[in-house]
Amino acid sequence: MIISGLEIKNMLNKEIFIEPFDDSRLNPNSYNLRLHNELLVYDSHVLDMKVKMRPRPSRFLPRAWYSSPESCISAEPSNIPKP
Repeated sequence: MIISGLEIKNMLNKEIFIEPFDDSRLNPNSYNLRLHNELLVYDSHVLDMKVKMRPRPSRFLPRAWYSSPESCISAEPSNIPKP
């Protein structure tokens, strides 16, 4: 289903739940989402829902800490400096 930004706003907290909601991310035909700095990564290249797989967290440094596109790498939580 494709709905407009106005429809998103009208359906907010009734049929659509966005936490936290920010009006500045609402567009005429979409809502801009952000990714968290931590993603869950699976070591296996084959994802099988019948097999219990344990993901490991992988964090990404904030863009302001990158000196060049080549340095955009993930970091283990213990290697991430505290802001």
